[in-house]
Amino acid sequence: EGALDLLENHGQGQRVSCSTVDSIGRPITADYILFKNHSTAWIELSQASGLAQLKQSQRNPLVTTTYGTGLQIKDALARGCTKIILGVGGSATNDGGAGIFQALGGRLLDQNHKPLSPGGAALDQLRYLHSPARLDHIQWQVACDVQNPLLGPRGASRIYAPQKGASTDEVQKLEKSLSHFSKIIFAVTQPHNLFKEQHLDCYKTSKFLYFLDQKSKFQNRNALSITVFPVSSGCQLEVYGLKRPR
Repeated sequence: EGALDLLENHGQGQRVSCSTVDSIGRPITADYILFKNHSTAWIELSQASGLAQLKQSQRNPLVTTTYGTGLQIKDALARGCTKIILGVGGSATNDGGAGIFQALGGRLLDQNHKPLSPGGAALDQLRYLHSPARLDHIQWQVACDVQNPLLGPRGASRIYAPQKGASTDEVQKLEKSLSHFSKIIFAVTQPHNLFKEQHLDCYKTSKFLYFLDQKSKFQNRNALSITVFPVSSGCQLEVYGLKRPR
């Protein structure tokens, strides 16, 4: 947070303005830095998804989203950038970057194949994930000044969500949602840690079943489709094997 002025004042690049939305979906214009090489952009969550833009009564990390920051990234990519440096301080959000993912073309769907609502609370409803296309060549770098893990007593929800307007009960909700979201991301990015069921495009962990699109390969992250089912007592694998994502 605050790096845009520093970079501009020291002649590292030019400030670029683009149309986007804030963390509660209102149209705004937000800035980022396009470096001199025109292939790298510095983008801050605080510009489009910042806490300072909201009144106290508007702060609600259950529904605030990073979608607007994703639109800034999309603008930078359209200008030819191949490296994105994302500063993560000062945000009003607790959505694990889900809004960014959606703005870049990713799809997060519930059990009825409908898009998830914005914000961190909806992430525990995620059942289908379709990753954005044509981003393999992009280099991503996150700039932050904290060492908190995603989950747990010192995690994002418990430490930072109260600052963004979450009550004690809402913090627990956000923790649960981020935990669910992280398990799915882990399955997508670390498939070798999953156990493959015989004769099915199905991978299992202790709590979830992951069904992969037959047309997709783990090596082809651009076309990955994954279906998630919670595993409950008495779960019958063959029932879930009847239908795969399209």
